[in-house]
Amino acid sequence: MARLSTTYTESRWPSEAPANRHVRADLAQPFLFFGLLFVVALFYVFTYNSGYGYDALEYLVIGRSIAHGRPFYSLIPSKSPGIYYLISTLFFFGHAR
Repeated sequence: MARLSTTYTESRWPSEAPANRHVRADLAQPFLFFGLLFVVALFYVFTYNSGYGYDALEYLVIGRSIAHGRPFYSLIPSKSPGIYYLISTLFFFGHAR
């Protein structure tokens, strides 16, 4: 009579796999979740304290370009021209750096 195997390496059935086979994946999920949570919190703190909100970089780049003489619609704005011209005026008079 043939001998029945009880080890995973000799078995041909995946249901007999050891329980610790997915340990790395189980440990990676919490680290991934908390890492993502940390990055989102850091981004929120940066944008909350920036004074301009989420579009701060866009306002500053387009405002600086207008202050240096570039036409407004040579870049693609996402808001109305008022905020960009306000930032451009601040750059022109030296208030924003």
